[in-house]
Amino acid sequence: MFSALISAISAHLVYFILHIQNTSSFPKPLSPKEEKEMLEKMKNGDKNARAILIERNLRLVSHIVKKYYSKTNDTDDLISIGTIGLIKAIDSFNSDKGTKLATYASRCIENEILMYFRAGKKLSNDVYLSDALEVDKDGNPLTIEDTISSPNDLADDLEKKIQWEKAAKLLSHMEDERE
Repeated sequence: MFSALISAISAHLVYFILHIQNTSSFPKPLSPKEEKEMLEKMKNGDKNARAILIERNLRLVSHIVKKYYSKTNDTDDLISIGTIGLIKAIDSFNSDKGTKLATYASRCIENEILMYFRAGKKLSNDVYLSDALEVDKDGNPLTIEDTISSPNDLADDLEKKIQWEKAAKLLSHMEDERE
């Protein structure tokens, strides 16, 4: 419910920003000097600087969605979700650590999209043999596939099946019933 609300809000944010400028493309990114100024203003509490940073980095969200997730049909949803990641990145970015905003924001955007996919997978109730049940002390996952056991040896069963097929083939080629 909450994520749907955030998704709707961010979709309207993207729509609003694009239609204010009367263009169909995203605004140009800030220069490094402008970005540094906006980050400094935002650090001092300027809400307008935060909005500018979000607006000018929307192209990054679109780029990540198109580059990594072009095979999905819900591009608009992914851009909305990526925008949430961008907003989180801008709110939590620390320029003192020496990382560029675009690098940090890229990871946040990708993480937000991955969380969306994981949530969708959980909601779909699909279970895969490779799903981890738990993790051991060394970090190795115990999968469902590891826990499935069978009293039959599949290799022996396959060998027996091959032998029976060969015998049936030989019997079908016999011309005389007495053979």
